[in-house]
Amino acid sequence: MVARTDAALAGVTSEQTARVGSDGVLAQRIDAVVARTDAALAGVSSESSARVTADGAIASRVDAVQAQTDRGTATGRMTLQASSGIAGVEARFEMLLAATVGGQTRGAGFSIDLLNGTSLVRFDADKFVITSPGASGVPAFFYDAGSGTLSVPYLRLTSGQASIPLRIDIPSYTLIAGQGSVSDQIDANLNFNYNVTNSDFPACIEVFGKITITGPQNTQLSGMQLIVDGALAGYFRFNDLLQSITSGAGNNTFDFRCSCIRYLPVGLRSVRIRYSYTSPGAGQVQINELHLAGFQPKA
Repeated sequence: MVARTDAALAGVTSEQTARVGSDGVLAQRIDAVVARTDAALAGVSSESSARVTADGAIASRVDAVQAQTDRGTATGRMTLQASSGIAGVEARFEMLLAATVGGQTRGAGFSIDLLNGTSLVRFDADKFVITSPGASGVPAFFYDAGSGTLSVPYLRLTSGQASIPLRIDIPSYTLIAGQGSVSDQIDANLNFNYNVTNSDFPACIEVFGKITITGPQNTQLSGMQLIVDGALAGYFRFNDLLQSITSGAGNNTFDFRCSCIRYLPVGLRSVRIRYSYTSPGAGQVQINELHLAGFQPKA
């Protein structure tokens, strides 16, 4: 059906095909509507197709729209397709949009594919936003491809660790006391087991607290180390700077801290503390508080 004047045209067309042959079976329908003047064009088309051959079956539907003036051209196409045969079992949904202005074309779209049991969702856009209906207008998820920034205002990790976390809190403990010297001493009581359940994620271990050293001049604690599975994992720092502390006049209490990140094998991993100590008399090193944390971040 067509209606026209010298300056305008309106048309509605429909084409149907049904065929059975030696190469297969085909059923197809194409519908289109178009409106056109000397200054503008608008059109909508829809194509439905079903085909069976010796190699398999395929069904598809394609809907398209187009609008054009002297300002530019905008198009949209939606495709739904399913196929089963020698090449595999696949399904696809695709939406593509395009706009051409001043000779430059910009596009956006997304697709959902199921390819032989593997799914893929793809978005093509300058910006991607997820909003919550009736919310304050702040996007729940926002990605800007131009600046490469991702914004998630309210992020909650419901499964944020890959192993059972380790937590140790000791209120008071005498590390060593008395006269004499020891070198690279591993304390028998500060022996902790950390259960690692996934070797693909790094293990984070941190030990911190407060310690007091007292005694005659030259009483010293030095080389305090964090030992994981018998290997050196890090050196303790006192007041974020010193590697050794000595008794003397004034405040003999110090903050201490050590942390490490390691890939560890699955199983119970040993976490120990090693140190060196010397005192010419009745010296003492007292841990006022010790806290140990171990975890594996998953995301």
